[in-house]
Amino acid sequence: YQQSVFLAQQLDPGDATTCDVQTRLSDSPEKWAMVVTLRQQSVDHLRAVARNVSFYDEQVMPLQAHYQAELETATQMHQRSPWYYAIQKAVCATAWGERAKESGAREDWMQSVAFWKEGIALLEDAPERIPMEIPNRYRDSYQVAQGNLALWKDNLKDAESRARDRAVESRE
Repeated sequence: YQQSVFLAQQLDPGDATTCDVQTRLSDSPEKWAMVVTLRQQSVDHLRAVARNVSFYDEQVMPLQAHYQAELETATQMHQRSPWYYAIQKAVCATAWGERAKESGAREDWMQSVAFWKEGIALLEDAPERIPMEIPNRYRDSYQVAQGNLALWKDNLKDAESRARDRAVESRE
């Protein structure tokens, strides 16, 4: 039981930001392979806990259901395409931009810049044709992402400009 909790906690980035762990890891199937492995181990450890232990109903069962759901999510993420990862980076970049507008902090703008760069790079590297195995419900959003590449680049320039402005302000 304790080992299962430990394994699951290895996935926590330790940063309570507007971007969750799935967005932070959304680069490639290779990164998600590790997450799938750890979550599978967590589920396996919980399944091995004897049903007659005193804390089974209160602690083990809820965690088992939670980790099973997390495993399914990780498995889906592992099977996604480059467009999906790019879209998640853009979502995170936008969230950091909103946070930066409120805080005025250069560090927040730099986070937005970093995520825009990652999303743009992923989108530029994505193949032109969406693979046939991608479900229809995702095809439209992928097409929109491809069409928004110029907008994403404009958003990156804006975030970089704001980060530079904050750096100049802090030196004055």
